[in-house]
Amino acid sequence: MKTVKLQRGSSMWETCLYITVFLFIVTVALKLGPLYIDDMNIGSAIESMHADIAGKDALELSSTDIKNRLSKNFQVSMIKTEMLKDLEIDRTGWKVLLKLNYDARNTFIGNVDVIVHFIHEVDLAEPVKK
Repeated sequence: MKTVKLQRGSSMWETCLYITVFLFIVTVALKLGPLYIDDMNIGSAIESMHADIAGKDALELSSTDIKNRLSKNFQVSMIKTEMLKDLEIDRTGWKVLLKLNYDARNTFIGNVDVIVHFIHEVDLAEPVKK
């Protein structure tokens, strides 16, 4: 038979600690989740464009054409096109390297901000890997 001490349950302070930890985890998920969802949308837009112009087509396109195509993919996916200012297109030899390094910023709690750094790098001249 169990003793009364083991059947008491948790104290008020223990319950407050559990609730505080739970709310902190929910806050982190709600603040960082949209940043990572936007990054997944950006990655899929870049991969979609890579699938469209992979191979020799990428070598024939100018940097402006590549930015315009990516801008259209961003508009369809409802991604802010201001991220295109961080886009770099490096043409060396038979490579067309598209680099997108950007920081996403979101307020966390009060005056504390969270900054997340994302990097996307694709060689448009290579065929798409399946």
